[in-house]
Amino acid sequence: MRTECFPTYGLVYHVFARKLYRHLGRENLRNRREHEVEYVQRRIDMFDFILAHLDYDYLETEAEKRAYFEQTCGLPSHILPSRTYHGQTDAQPTARYFVDRFPMFVRGLLLHLWSPSPTFSRRKPI
Repeated sequence: MRTECFPTYGLVYHVFARKLYRHLGRENLRNRREHEVEYVQRRIDMFDFILAHLDYDYLETEAEKRAYFEQTCGLPSHILPSRTYHGQTDAQPTARYFVDRFPMFVRGLLLHLWSPSPTFSRRKPI
């Protein structure tokens, strides 16, 4: 564990033990790695939002987001935001969707008061 001091946020503890993340089923999660200050600030802001809105349904993973848009909304995958990664010359390219990895929340899914609509998170100015 490493401790960082952020003027706006106070102390931030970076827990990066592989054994802990393996136990959570997320051994290769990017949060284990070191990041720039701006990245950490965005993630803290996002976490604050989620804690303030626990009643929302969140789409966290690429698979959850793709399933929502493809199955629930009926959208084809080729129009979803994606990035293609090219490996070795003999390997097939890999398409990854929603590469910003920010969670989305779906308004109305729990309440059924209106049609569910995904809400994209956006980067807060620093």
